[in-house]
Amino acid sequence: MYIDKNYFLTRISSEKLNELTGGDDNKLNQVISTADAIVDSYLRTKINVLPLSNPDANIKDCSYNIAIYKLHESIQYESIPEYIMNGYDIAINYLKDVASGKVQLTVLDEIPDENIETSITKTGYKPKYDRDKLL
Repeated sequence: MYIDKNYFLTRISSEKLNELTGGDDNKLNQVISTADAIVDSYLRTKINVLPLSNPDANIKDCSYNIAIYKLHESIQYESIPEYIMNGYDIAINYLKDVASGKVQLTVLDEIPDENIETSITKTGYKPKYDRDKLL
């Protein structure tokens, strides 16, 4: 999981979280799993090994915004607060940008080695001299 209950409690109060989950940690974990699966569905176009072992703050934020939206959706579908819907839209748009390559993730340890340039190729004209003589 990219986030957990403790992460939620850094963003919202325990009273608000209990209101959204009914005090049911299983419900929270299911919503987090759903959010993580949505995140991974976008990341899959760029990263082969998922879930990420060390997600950056943006990925955690996306997972949170999707999960909080899903919690609101489950109890008040017709009256989800606008700031929650905006957070969801921002998260999805960010993930779309990652998938399309417009945004680069900062989790290089997750990118397969064959995608990382490991050599330098010199191109151009043949030199007319080297250190010891003219050619």
